[in-house]
Amino acid sequence: MNELQQLAHDVRGFATEVRKLGYSVFPSRCENDFLELSERMTRRVEGIDHQVNLSPAPASLSR
Repeated sequence: MNELQQLAHDVRGFATEVRKLGYSVFPSRCENDFLELSERMTRRVEGIDHQVNLSPAPASLSR
């Protein structure tokens, strides 16, 4: 599984967790869970973004 596929897989999992939290019957607990999940998603995306930005640019094609 490449990096982009892994990211998509992770985000789907996170989305499922968010949905479950949305249906939770413990509203006082949910706010904290939403914040933690949001942080995890942000860190994951920033990690991918950082790796992409550090990758060498593709060589330009000369004519």
